[in-house]
Amino acid sequence: MIQDPVETTVMILEGVTEVNTLVNGHIAGGEIKQADIPSMPQKYAIVAFAGASAGGYNSGYLPIIQVNLDVRCYGETLYEAVKVHRAIFAGLKYFRRDVQNNSLVHSYVPVAGPIQSWDPDGHWPMVVGTYTVTMDERAVA
Repeated sequence: MIQDPVETTVMILEGVTEVNTLVNGHIAGGEIKQADIPSMPQKYAIVAFAGASAGGYNSGYLPIIQVNLDVRCYGETLYEAVKVHRAIFAGLKYFRRDVQNNSLVHSYVPVAGPIQSWDPDGHWPMVVGTYTVTMDERAVA
C-alpha cells in the first residue's frame, strides 16, 4: 500500500519539540478530534491534503509521491495561530531527508501562506500554510 503523507507529517511534527510544546500535543490529520472541539479555540495543528496538483501519485515508474498538504494552525487569537504557523514552517522547511513512520521523506517545500483567516465552522482564528512533500511511496525499514 502507498504510504500516507498526512499521517507521516503528523508524526514528524509531533517530533519537533518547539511545535509539540506550543500546541501541547494537539496535532491531528484531517480534522480536529471531536474530544478537543469543546476546548477550542486553542493552539492546534491539522494536516490535510490541499488538493492542488504537485505531481501527486502520477510519477511514472518512479516510486515517488509529491503532493501538497495544508497545515491549518489554530490559536486563541490570530497572533497565537501565527506562532504555531511559524514553528511548523521552520520544522518542515528545515526537515532533512529521513525515515519517519516507515516512509522515506525527502523534503517539504513551502508553496503558499501564511494565510490568516477564521475557521468556517467554529469561527476560530486560523492560519494556513501549504507545503509540497516529496516522499517514497513504498514502506521502508
